[in-house]
Amino acid sequence: MAVPTREELQHSLLCGHIIELPPEPSKIVRIFISSTFGDSVAERNTLLQKAYPTLQQWCQRHGLDFQVVDMRWGVRSEATVDHRIGELCLREIRTCQKISAGPNFVCFLGQRYGYRPLTPEIEEKEFEILRKCAKECKLDDSLLLEWYKKDDNAVPPRYTLQPITTKFEHYHDVDPANQELREKQSSQWMDIFQKLVDFLRKAAEKAFQNELITEETRYKYFMSVTESEIRAAVDIDDVNQHCVCFMRTLNNVKEADPAAHMYRDSDEHGKPKEEEQALLEKVRNQFIPEHYNFTNVHSYDLEWMKGGIDPSEPEHKRYLENFCVQFVTDIKRLVEGAVVAKSKWKYVYDSPLFVEIAHQTNFCLAKCTSFCGREDILNDITQYVVNNHNKAGHKPAVVFGVSGSGKTSIMAIVARDAHKNLGKNCVSVLRFLGTSSRSTSILHVLGSVCQQICRTYDISTPTGNIWENYNDLVAWIPSLLQQVSQDKSGRPLLIILDSLDQLSESHSPYGCNWLPKSCPPNVSIIVSTLPNEHSILENLLQSMVDDNNYFQVRPLQEGAGNEIFQTWMTGINRQVTSAQKNIFKDAFSRCRQPLFLKLAFDQARLWKSYTPIGNLNLGDSVRSAIGLLYERLEKQHGKILVSHALGYITAARNGLTEAELDDVLSIDDEVLDDVYQYWSPPNPDVVRIPPLLWARLKYDLQEYLVNRHANGKTVMALYHRQFIETAKDRYLKGAAKAARHQILAEFFLGKWSQGTIKPIHLSQRKESYHADRKVSYQPIKYRKVFNLRKLEELPYHLLYADNDEQLIENGIGNFKLLDAVIRGLSVQDFLEDINLMISEKQGTDLCEELVLIRGAIRLARPTLEYVGGVNYECVALEILGRLLQFADKYPRCIGILVAGAEDWCDRHRHSLLVPQRGCFPAPGGPLRTTLIGHQDDILDMTVNQDKLLLVTASRDYTVRVWNLETDEVIHTLQAHSASGDLDAVYCVAITDNGKWLVSGAADDTLIVWSLRTGEIIHKLPESHCYYYLHAPLATVHNSSMAVSVDGVRISVHDIVDGKRMLTLKGHTNAVCGLHVTPDDKYIVSASDDTTVKVWSLDTGDLLHDITQHTDDITSLTVSANYAISGSRDKTALVIDVATGNIVHKLENQHPVSSVCVSPDEKCLATGSGQEMMLWNLKSGELQHTCAGHDGTIDCVCISYDSKYVVSGARDDIMVVWETETGKLVHTLEGQQAIVSHLALAKYLVVSASLKSPYIKLWNITPEQAKEKRQTFPDKSGIVDVTTSCQYVVYRSDNGCDIKVWDIDDREDKYTLVGHTAEVKCLVITHDNKYVLSGSEDKSVILWHIKSGEGMHIFPEQPAAIQHLNLNRNDTHFISACKDNNITLWSMREKSLKAVTLSSRPVTSVALTNSSVMIYGTRDGIICQYNPKNGKTHTMKGHKSTIQCLVLSDDSRMLASSAMDPYIIIWNVDKRKKLKTISVGSTDIQCDVNHLAFSGDNRFLSSAASDKQVKLYRVQDGCLVTTQYVYSNLTSMKMKYYCIIGGTRIGQLLVLKIHYVENEGDECSDDDISQFGSRMFPHTQRNSSCCTVL
Repeated sequence: MAVPTREELQHSLLCGHIIELPPEPSKIVRIFISSTFGDSVAERNTLLQKAYPTLQQWCQRHGLDFQVVDMRWGVRSEATVDHRIGELCLREIRTCQKISAGPNFVCFLGQRYGYRPLTPEIEEKEFEILRKCAKECKLDDSLLLEWYKKDDNAVPPRYTLQPITTKFEHYHDVDPANQELREKQSSQWMDIFQKLVDFLRKAAEKAFQNELITEETRYKYFMSVTESEIRAAVDIDDVNQHCVCFMRTLNNVKEADPAAHMYRDSDEHGKPKEEEQALLEKVRNQFIPEHYNFTNVHSYDLEWMKGGIDPSEPEHKRYLENFCVQFVTDIKRLVEGAVVAKSKWKYVYDSPLFVEIAHQTNFCLAKCTSFCGREDILNDITQYVVNNHNKAGHKPAVVFGVSGSGKTSIMAIVARDAHKNLGKNCVSVLRFLGTSSRSTSILHVLGSVCQQICRTYDISTPTGNIWENYNDLVAWIPSLLQQVSQDKSGRPLLIILDSLDQLSESHSPYGCNWLPKSCPPNVSIIVSTLPNEHSILENLLQSMVDDNNYFQVRPLQEGAGNEIFQTWMTGINRQVTSAQKNIFKDAFSRCRQPLFLKLAFDQARLWKSYTPIGNLNLGDSVRSAIGLLYERLEKQHGKILVSHALGYITAARNGLTEAELDDVLSIDDEVLDDVYQYWSPPNPDVVRIPPLLWARLKYDLQEYLVNRHANGKTVMALYHRQFIETAKDRYLKGAAKAARHQILAEFFLGKWSQGTIKPIHLSQRKESYHADRKVSYQPIKYRKVFNLRKLEELPYHLLYADNDEQLIENGIGNFKLLDAVIRGLSVQDFLEDINLMISEKQGTDLCEELVLIRGAIRLARPTLEYVGGVNYECVALEILGRLLQFADKYPRCIGILVAGAEDWCDRHRHSLLVPQRGCFPAPGGPLRTTLIGHQDDILDMTVNQDKLLLVTASRDYTVRVWNLETDEVIHTLQAHSASGDLDAVYCVAITDNGKWLVSGAADDTLIVWSLRTGEIIHKLPESHCYYYLHAPLATVHNSSMAVSVDGVRISVHDIVDGKRMLTLKGHTNAVCGLHVTPDDKYIVSASDDTTVKVWSLDTGDLLHDITQHTDDITSLTVSANYAISGSRDKTALVIDVATGNIVHKLENQHPVSSVCVSPDEKCLATGSGQEMMLWNLKSGELQHTCAGHDGTIDCVCISYDSKYVVSGARDDIMVVWETETGKLVHTLEGQQAIVSHLALAKYLVVSASLKSPYIKLWNITPEQAKEKRQTFPDKSGIVDVTTSCQYVVYRSDNGCDIKVWDIDDREDKYTLVGHTAEVKCLVITHDNKYVLSGSEDKSVILWHIKSGEGMHIFPEQPAAIQHLNLNRNDTHFISACKDNNITLWSMREKSLKAVTLSSRPVTSVALTNSSVMIYGTRDGIICQYNPKNGKTHTMKGHKSTIQCLVLSDDSRMLASSAMDPYIIIWNVDKRKKLKTISVGSTDIQCDVNHLAFSGDNRFLSSAASDKQVKLYRVQDGCLVTTQYVYSNLTSMKMKYYCIIGGTRIGQLLVLKIHYVENEGDECSDDDISQFGSRMFPHTQRNSSCCTVL
């Protein structure tokens, strides 16, 4: 059969063919060390201390795991109780051959042939031949029959050597009280062992001579374990690419030396054993040269020293050093050769996608191998899929059953047979969830599935990083499946997702909102789940009400179970006795689950025909059977070893590699104390667990361990959920759980690596050691590759180790780890970690800090994930920008985290602008998060408070349904068509019961959706030609009908059947408002025809026609008894809906733009211009006039408890007021666009804008109301900041006064009252003592900042003051008036010094230290006026209005910006351009509003309308770095290499320049400690540059 090409194999994988796959290129170097037992201790210790650590680090740097299997190290002798040493060694060799990249076997041969064991099993026919031949030799076989028992359960029968403890129960007894018995029985066994060996060898020799057995059969009775290992190692291709041999000869061995017997086979007189020596020479001189190239064989000749190999002797020391160097050299050579020549299939696995598909395929094959029966449910599932596959709208099939019922095996068979049932061209996409790191998170699962579909069907993927954006990915899946459905080749698609219950909690997958609830033609989906886990099945039953697509996996029939049991037994050539069969039948009758059947079979296969019936127990449930298994393992291998090993595997988040478990057990002193009870560690300087112990335990566990992929490694995990839960109950309770996690935390911290000594006291032996444990190093990064195992596991184990200080120091407070988790894994992974920590630490002091850290990362998430991937500079800057202000209050965790971020910035090899205080929106404030998903402006939104659901409609033609508890998208609905630039989804409404969603759009359709499934229920035609960007829509409160507009008519549709129930005619123009009263009796509508109408919902009759408004109606709302309308005619009408009477006509000062009624009907809120009016609804009296906006109020809403009213306006902010007092509670700043939509869910405010795609969530709880605001409340943009960072000076809300905000106290310190008209400009003196203000009242006033006193009013000017500026020395200032008069003033003399008149409108001014007046104009000209000579000079370079002028401190340079995309740096004296800096494209308007020079003129900073601060190098105009600051700046200056300014949302911005002249690559952990960046002096956080920082 032809070998498939790479392309053919990849195609088979993509299409889901369940086939045998070529091996995946290994990332493990696993070497079996073979040697005799006692004569290689020195060599083994040298390798352990020197070679292994060197190779381990070398492999880590190359992305490989280095593992050594040395079955002789650390054990007392080669004999084992169960006689399985040979079998275990050969098994380990085969494992090394299978998984190792390059070398897999190293043998070391001295002058000992080695231990020759008894054959553990002999077939009956061979056994009888040996007995017959023994009789011919006159040998007594009674001892043979005593120790070898016939097992009739084997087919054919065989004789089995009995465990030593069968007759010598104290042989392995570690109780010191029984030491004498143990020694006696050990001697007795050795005597019996030698007699049995002699008997079998003589009988075998005689049988061979009689030609009754072959030479190969004869030789097995003579061969040593070492030779059998050497022979097994060469049973592969290309031996010399994998095997190395070292041979040592000791010359002149002194027979009288007591140590001589350790180095050669000798008799009791010290004489060499001739038979062993002959066998050894045959191996050394014949077998090795025949199979090994000379380059892979190294021979050493040494002189005998007293005691054997002595590392203190120079000759032996040199030998050991050379041996070690040669070992390392050979291993590296073979690994490098394997890396270069890798598997010919290496390109099959050229991406994580193919690695994942291959893993799933292999897992499926393994499940199919052991499957029997279940034809009934398989036929049912197959028939459902086949019969419905070509139908539109068919439901996914759901397979469910209790744990252990065989669901996974059924899904595997369905996947295997997919191409038989759906056609050869079928594409099957299969995922066994939870079996790999890429099949645990729903985001990764969906991404992987979609990538496979796209590759197979040649479908292009959307632009952007959709694979890391859960909301966008889920929204795109229906479109993807539709494209598959329309595939021209007609290839069917079957998606199989097994074990939904195994998904992690990430992205709330258990609600199954991500799962399409109906499939297009040619696409089918099958999922499986447990019935009672995470309410998954319940959620599916609610969203897919159809019994036909649910398939319950029921218990096996007894007859079927017995048949499967017999089939499995036959397959392994075993059987059981009739009595044993009855035990099985009785147990199976009590638990007929396939998993129990598997456990019973695995136990019964070990039964011998002579096993006493009383010793047989299978349990009566899956859990009890697993418990019996664990109990048996504990008796065989020791309770401490088993409980700790299984405890570690279970406690690990994603399983453990074998190397990891070996290291973990080696730093567990309790395990080592148990292991070394009756012999000492072989090397006092290195104490580890003997590899043989884990190998024996793994052999007995092999059926219940599975290999999985996790973080690029192959890890071990327990076979099934029931095994895990039983192990948790048995081994991870109370203190044991914390202890296991503590050791795992220490391992992943690397605490005991790199030569760190961990002392140990062996209590039984009363010995203490200061020993190295030789565990692997665990850096955060290996060069430039993150150590993903550490990042996944360490935070988890630190949490459950139950040590808060350790968790802080090494986990959540460790910035390096936090940064690595976010960058190496994802923001979502970090949030999952910290959510887990918060849930575990509820009620503790630490919890408060964890909540703040989580809040900071939530707020930063859009930035961290911007355009995919995390910018490596962002994390530290975001931590500092959001948490610095909490560092002093919370030094325990946040303080440490912030200090780590600062240290990271100080060491960073790239230039940065580093926040020196909380500059960005902070956690703990009202802003909770930003919902990102829509691609265009939000046109409508609504909230279901009971279900905590938010629905939004956008100009991007989509409707999105959000879960307000998790902030994630439940559905992205896209069925409205786009046919023009003005098309959009105009309106949405959600029913009270949370079942239905209704949307209307510009495509003249009304769509009813199922909220549970996201499916279209009805698509109804309507005319929306009268409407632009909004159309009113409502649902009745019993959730049965939708009320919408159809032209100027109103339509009432039955939601369930889609029929039009009523058509209401009466309006003559577009309907602008539509509501249904809470009792579902009335429909209230408002129209552009200026009327309000009340209709009967039952009959559709017009009941009342209110015509009192005289201008457009802007808003409408209803309550239990009233309808309220607001109009441009400045009135709000309160209408009794039952009678149609006008209860109140409320007069407002400005047009009414919004209205809202409190749920208790006590309060009415109206937005009138920029004021919020609060009325007593019953009396109609005005209670409060609330001023807090600088723009028209477009929306208002009142909290569910009628306590708060929230207003949103065109000044981009929201204000929260108390309804009872009218008191301003919060100002919510951060929408950064007009606030056109508001909704409330409890105390959660949802805000959106017609000018933005972003949705903001705000907390306005009473607790929040008590918090001091963190930001200064400026809304004018007329702001200046002292460079001491002590005060912010800004214009007050009334426009005339000036406020002084104390930054430390977070409150207004003074109000500066003196101007009689609007203040237009402010400037603070450079010494931070005074502020100048200019006003439309034509005056300039000098104020003392700290006292708030007015110091001087300068003479009135002829027109309003528009601009002010000071020279660097504060001796003079310049003012510019609206009439373009520019005046020079003396600060000291308080007098006018010069005046000039500009012929052009003045837009910006500056003043040199020599009092040269510089001003910019609207036509792009910059003018210099020298009052000394009266001359004016122009500087031309810009082509549009000058936005900003700023001088360097020495007045030698001027920087200018305009509304063109350039910044120009000028030489002031020569009036020439020095540099022109491009800041944008010529076709995009650039708006650089602020500029500042550093004190030494090296840097120029700029701030523009893109919310970015940029730093340029003045010398060459190059951009040094950029920092996004979340808001546009209102002021900016520089001092001591700090950029200082205020932002539109009231944040004080302080950014330190971290400048690196020669930028380099990002540092690894190893590099960063050696790196010292070029830092400016005096710029530390507590430096003199800014004392309050």
